[in-house]
Amino acid sequence: MTSSRHCITMTIPRMPPTTSANLVCNGAEVSPLPLQYRCNKSSPANALLRTRCLSGLLGSIALLCLPNPALAVTVGSGLCASTVNSTAGITVSKSGGNCTINFAFTGAPTTWVIPAGVTSAQYTIKGAGTAGLNDYTGGRDAAFSGTGTISLTPASNIQIRVGGMGARASGYFGGDGGGYNGGGHAGENFAGGGGGATDLRLPPYGSANRFLVAGGSGGLGDRNLEPRYSNPHFGEDATGATGGQGASSTFCNGLAGANASSGGTGGASVCRGGGGGGGGYAGGGGAGNPTTGSNSSGGDGGRGSSYIDPAYGTSSTTSVWSAGNAGTNTDYSMYTHRKAAGSLVLTYTPPIVAPGAPTIGAATAGNAQALVSFTAPAFNGGAAITGYTATSTPGGLSASCASSPCTVAGLNNGTSYTFTVTATNSAGTGAASADSNSVVPRTVPEAPTIATATGGDAQALISFTAPAVNGGAAISGYTATSTPGNLSASCASSPCTVAGLNNGTSYTFTVTATNSAGTGNASAPSNEVTPQGDLDGDGVDDGIDAFPADPLESADGDADGIGDNGDAGGTGIGIRLLNAPLGCHFSRPVSANPVTADGAPGTPLDIELDFQIDGCGASVQVQALFGQAITEGSLAYKRGADGTWTEIPGAVIAGATITYTIADGGPLDADGLLNGSISDPVTALVPAAVRPQSVPVLPLWAMLTLALALGAAAVTALRRQGHYPG
Repeated sequence: MTSSRHCITMTIPRMPPTTSANLVCNGAEVSPLPLQYRCNKSSPANALLRTRCLSGLLGSIALLCLPNPALAVTVGSGLCASTVNSTAGITVSKSGGNCTINFAFTGAPTTWVIPAGVTSAQYTIKGAGTAGLNDYTGGRDAAFSGTGTISLTPASNIQIRVGGMGARASGYFGGDGGGYNGGGHAGENFAGGGGGATDLRLPPYGSANRFLVAGGSGGLGDRNLEPRYSNPHFGEDATGATGGQGASSTFCNGLAGANASSGGTGGASVCRGGGGGGGGYAGGGGAGNPTTGSNSSGGDGGRGSSYIDPAYGTSSTTSVWSAGNAGTNTDYSMYTHRKAAGSLVLTYTPPIVAPGAPTIGAATAGNAQALVSFTAPAFNGGAAITGYTATSTPGGLSASCASSPCTVAGLNNGTSYTFTVTATNSAGTGAASADSNSVVPRTVPEAPTIATATGGDAQALISFTAPAVNGGAAISGYTATSTPGNLSASCASSPCTVAGLNNGTSYTFTVTATNSAGTGNASAPSNEVTPQGDLDGDGVDDGIDAFPADPLESADGDADGIGDNGDAGGTGIGIRLLNAPLGCHFSRPVSANPVTADGAPGTPLDIELDFQIDGCGASVQVQALFGQAITEGSLAYKRGADGTWTEIPGAVIAGATITYTIADGGPLDADGLLNGSISDPVTALVPAAVRPQSVPVLPLWAMLTLALALGAAAVTALRRQGHYPG
């Protein structure tokens, strides 16, 4: 031991948990100081215990902790589960709220880890008896059997040694037969060894570390049956920590019991053999034999003593020790069926602990929530489970429930979640379950925004805009439904076409969106539409066809009376076809091109309309509109690619329109081929013969003659008036 001004340090061997020691602190002896310590398998090689000296200065004592044996075997289950170094000879049961662990004889020590939270146990302990000695006698059961209560330190280790039953000596002169854990050996082969003690020990598990001991029985001495009398000498019982004295006799002395647990060996040699002493806190003495010869009997060994450390418990047993007893020559039955090994039974009330983890089931997505299923844990911790909690990842959102399932609300639709579940009892909340499957909460989509409904032939085209919120899942389709009639049609996107309508009936329409959660609310109603027939067969309902009799045209974007297909781009400028057959169409856009006057037989308009039509039959009537009034007297012309001008026969000019008929392959057809394609640039010009009238102009000679005549006439008139002399 070393000392310093403030503390002391010493290394001492492992002791029982409560030990008194005289320590020196700053040169002054400290009165006996109780040292409380515990070593378990997690302790370091040297555990440090700190305590205060009486002077108030801080002191410390270093305690040597020895390694424990490997403890990795579990016995029992649930609240009654505990750890040992071997399951041999151990049975565990549960009754009501108590656990019982029974340690039977195995011939080896058993190390037991006291369960967490267990601070005391009720015990029933018994030392071992001794075996039968010959054909006429049974075993003696004078071993200690006691009950009581012991204090325990949770999570610490104790060692249990259950006493073995004494046996007959194997040799004529004895020397063996003592039961496991301290039983004394028999004197000779008709005598029995003493029973071993049953005890509980603290680390490091030496005899000095025992805190509860039940002594074993003394062995039976050899009996002489003929004649029926004897004079045996018995070994003494052990008392407390003092071994019993061996029997003293003239010929065969028994050995004294040891103070450290082992019983003495019985007398032998030419004697009827004496029984071995029993094992215990101190051993019983071996028996002797006073005489030799066939008329003597060997005595019984003394019983080992029992012990309980008052710091660890109390004993409720009040039985009184008695010396070994040979019985009478005629009373052999009192020993029959009394041979047995020792035993230890501990009963304790396990503390209530938090439940085990539930077993996760399936999570099912809902609208901003999820339903989480699970199975209750197999281990409830010793108390009824009061509730469960399911928690989301991500977000940590949770919900409580009394049983499966739990509904976790407040989730974000469209976000993927997993869940765990915990169980709670009066001791607290246990470990979480494994993660659930991944789910994505969702709901039905919001309503689409209605746009326009357009009537057709027994049908309507419904346009709409997708909803702003899809409910957390992709929209799989839309449905448009009519009112009246409830006729509907599905589509992947806008527009939907609802067919089967009645022409001439007015309808409105709504649209719904559908995802994996179902179908959402309907949109507002559309505008009213009335489906009509299709007179020109162009697939556009006459109710909306701008040109219901013209299969080439159905729309007039600039409202100038010319269909969009024949419109040349300016207001009122383009080509219209009259009474064209179905299938007739413009094969390229109509163009309004500037006109050159080269070679023109008159003054042309400043534009010509160039077009090409296909599929219009042998001939077709054309209306060319120029967007401006054509001078009266003008004629319709086409200008060929070679610059020649050709008058269009039969053309009628009225206002800004030239109406004429053109034949496929005819002289007006640019390609001159009968091939179903007609191309014809058209314009108008004012021929020279019909130019606007002006003042006539005479030839020069006539004008001179006229001038002379007029001059002469003027002179004559002046003379008559007397202005000039004659």
